[in-house]
Amino acid sequence: MEIDHFDPTQKSAVVQDYYNLLLATRHCNSAKSDFWPTPGDLRKGLRILNPTVEMDWGIHVVEDPKTHRLWGKTPTGTFHIRLLDLNAEHLVEERRQRYELHRLLHDHPVQIRTVLFELPEAVEGIRSQLARMIRLIPQEPQATLPPALLSA
Repeated sequence: MEIDHFDPTQKSAVVQDYYNLLLATRHCNSAKSDFWPTPGDLRKGLRILNPTVEMDWGIHVVEDPKTHRLWGKTPTGTFHIRLLDLNAEHLVEERRQRYELHRLLHDHPVQIRTVLFELPEAVEGIRSQLARMIRLIPQEPQATLPPALLSA
């Protein structure tokens, strides 16, 4: 993780203020760099989501349950995904792994109880790995996805 200046255009006295500093992965921080939307972008609803003041997942951004790629439900969501390169292969793979771990822990309680009894360290390892991953992103039913994603 790195520190990102959410709005890098703030005057030098304000750019280091705590409210303007966010944790970001190296990938996302590099993708955004010192970009900030223009006033024209903002008028079109093209802005960067600020996770400290708004919930973005499910409102602006959802995950395709089949491909684990993200897509925007709003212009803001689409802009945010593209700007931060949130469909980079390593991020899609992490979401797929997170989904599988979550499914294993929550959809198969009888199997998990058996594993818990026999191999508690394995389950603890899965829980630990899941805790380090990004949280679940709301998924939309396949039928509501844009046609471009349905064929992906």
